[in-house]
Amino acid sequence: MLHFRFWLLSCLFILVAVGSLHAQAPCTLQLTGKVVNAETGESLPFAGMYLREADIPTTTEEDGTFEFKKLCPNTSYHLEVHFLGHEEFHQNYVLTENTEVLIRLNPIDKVLAEVEIKAERVEEHTLEQATHLSATTLRQTRSQSLGKALESISGVRTLQSGPSVFKPVIHGLHSNRILIYQNDIRLEGQQWGTEHAPEIDPFQAERVAVLKGAPAVRYGAEAIGGVIVIDPPSLPTRPGWTGEINAGANSNGGMGTLSGQLAHGSSLIQGLGWRMQGTLKRAGDFSAPAYGLANTGLGEASVSGAIGLVRNTWKGEVFASHYHSENGILRSSHIGNLTDLEAALAADTPFYLQPFTYAIDNPRQQIDHTLVKVDIELPQTEKGGWDIIYGWQRNARQEYDRRRNSQDARPSLDMQLLTNTLDVHYHHPYLDRWKGTAGVTGLFKINDNVPGTGVTPLIPAYRMARGSFFAMEQYIRDGWELEAGFRYDAQWQRVLRFEGTTLVEPTYFFHNVSATLGGLYKFSEQFSLRSIVATAWRPPDVSELYSGGLHLGAAALEYGDTTLQTEQAYKWLTTATFTGTRGRITLDAYAQRINNYIYLTPTGRSELTVQGAFPVFEYTQTDARLLGFDLSAQAKLPWEFTWSGQYSVIRARDLTQDGYLYLIPADKVFNRLQWEAGQERLWQWRLWVEHVYTARQNRVEPGSDIAPPPPAYHLANGGLALSQMKEDRGWEVMLQVQNALNTTYRDYMNRYRYFADEMGRNIQLSLHYSF
Repeated sequence: MLHFRFWLLSCLFILVAVGSLHAQAPCTLQLTGKVVNAETGESLPFAGMYLREADIPTTTEEDGTFEFKKLCPNTSYHLEVHFLGHEEFHQNYVLTENTEVLIRLNPIDKVLAEVEIKAERVEEHTLEQATHLSATTLRQTRSQSLGKALESISGVRTLQSGPSVFKPVIHGLHSNRILIYQNDIRLEGQQWGTEHAPEIDPFQAERVAVLKGAPAVRYGAEAIGGVIVIDPPSLPTRPGWTGEINAGANSNGGMGTLSGQLAHGSSLIQGLGWRMQGTLKRAGDFSAPAYGLANTGLGEASVSGAIGLVRNTWKGEVFASHYHSENGILRSSHIGNLTDLEAALAADTPFYLQPFTYAIDNPRQQIDHTLVKVDIELPQTEKGGWDIIYGWQRNARQEYDRRRNSQDARPSLDMQLLTNTLDVHYHHPYLDRWKGTAGVTGLFKINDNVPGTGVTPLIPAYRMARGSFFAMEQYIRDGWELEAGFRYDAQWQRVLRFEGTTLVEPTYFFHNVSATLGGLYKFSEQFSLRSIVATAWRPPDVSELYSGGLHLGAAALEYGDTTLQTEQAYKWLTTATFTGTRGRITLDAYAQRINNYIYLTPTGRSELTVQGAFPVFEYTQTDARLLGFDLSAQAKLPWEFTWSGQYSVIRARDLTQDGYLYLIPADKVFNRLQWEAGQERLWQWRLWVEHVYTARQNRVEPGSDIAPPPPAYHLANGGLALSQMKEDRGWEVMLQVQNALNTTYRDYMNRYRYFADEMGRNIQLSLHYSF
């Protein structure tokens, strides 16, 4: 307790000290508001807005709200608002304090407003195409894991390890090619292998964005596939209380979820606000349509808190969170001998069945993730603005095998990863349509294996240090934009491992440059085209170089290759968007070449160890090419119906062997029909049905896997929601059903597909209340 008080007082001291060093006139004001139809009062989503003197283009959110930050006092700003079928809006504002306005646009005719789009908007001041989960979608998917929730975004799939572990896949890439940022801090648990899911509580998130283009310059060289950004709610700066309560129950697995959040803006200290949040989740064995999935229960608990202070010339925040989970590993994936393993791979039912239970037995895994962040922001002035962010993380993972006698309580794998990061970013002031950011990043990691397992560690201990510098510049004019950036990273790494009884310490040094160049052209208010070319790189992880043994969570023997070379990626992404009065269509087309592409591939053989019989996987390297597109569309139909659809295709080749790449998602089609009523009344109804088709992955090299790809499948989902929500305040009751027809199927992207079917029907009841 004494250490915690010292840490908290030290952070507050730093905030006050920095504030005393900066006393120049700030640009900290905000202009917020909402855009509505002047006749009906209906919100106008994705209306085009431009604040001329600040040179800030943006669009309204799905509920018509908007926000301009870092505006200067006593400065005249001219605001333009455009929306199809409505008269343009022009108004000057001179701000002396934070200002909230209601903008009413007069319709030109009686044409209905354009479709309410649930998951996309263009990020301010960047050509990177960012796709956002709306508040409605977040409420609908929060009881699921983060990876599963992201599947609602076009072009995003998941890599599974059973019914509860999901990793996001973007344009065919996953794991350490996808960077995940939680509250501006890069999560590091992805470095341990392909099975480890993000250690994030979805209830912490208010905003989730996926960047599918070329974000390596801004976020990190390894972002070859993309970046996922998770932001919590902003801390309150005005006096008063806010909060929310979420509860849910699932029929499959008997899962229950309870989450709460409370925030307060101080009336005694102006600008002081805090927030606390916590979640509990418990589930027993999940079930497939024909049988239970033995030992697949889970338990999760998380807590987070933040406190911040806003002053005229600076603001600061301290954030801390802890996430704990315990997951059972499918009992049938751990087989005692080679004969039984061959029989299990050929069988239609799992090798081991048991009655439903909430007990989690070995094999199982236990994960803990602790994050602390200190953020100091010096807002934009005529000299620019600064962000200083320090982050500390502790990742701990224990995996428990089935051992004899009292050895069951002794982990077979016990790893701990400590990470320190420091980011310093400078945003130069707007200069005649030019806007830019430059920054430096320092990172230091210590990965250790806790002794006492009695088993040779899967991954050796290592030390790693990295330094980075990046710069980005954007030029904005009416109708078109240009953006360019580059990044330099240098990484030193030392591995500590034993060869027999001798400690050896191989050392590595990697360095390279990432770059991006892109442009946006608006042919009209309806049609725009953006295109980005970029290069990124990624050094091989220690898990890829030195893995050597049983990976319990993946139920496989994994072996690294110390000769692996640095990956070098080149990507071209082009996005065409058409927005009409009754709908919107977006096409993302991409081509990517990755030299020295590293992947974990099945060898086709199995081995018997003292821990059982398991299939063997090895890390290997090749030159790869990935081509694909994501097509998404939304349309406003008569009688308050809305249709949305997605179609994702990817084609991947092993250029060295002139064959197909392993573990690439198959084609997928998604359709959703939704009916809404009462949007302008006290009660709102929402009813929807969904159809998902996933094709068979036929692009697999014959004999390259221990089992053939599973057949194509169709899924039917649906839901009903009743709510009384106004500006995200109120309550909502939601009843959903996944796999409504109880379809029996297996998914190619599930590493447990060799042993069992996917989950069967699941009925979910959830309650949400916010105030």
